[in-house]
Amino acid sequence: MWLWIGIGLGAFFALSALVGLALAAMLGAISRGVAELHEQLFEAEAWAVEPPTRRRRSRRSRRRLDEVTAHGVRELERHA
Repeated sequence: MWLWIGIGLGAFFALSALVGLALAAMLGAISRGVAELHEQLFEAEAWAVEPPTRRRRSRRSRRRLDEVTAHGVRELERHA
């Protein structure tokens, strides 16, 4: 009887170890896939790490911006 208990416990621990190793292998493969995907996305989006550039504005839009800014300053001075 003790022999069967010993065999059962040994089989249980061996099976547990095998399942654990299989699970670790699957999670490792998933992790490697996610890391490769992250690396590809990071390389493809180089614009995300470059400093922003400003678009050149036409003289008309710059003049309008100056007018709006001046109007805003006058309004702030009036309410102060």
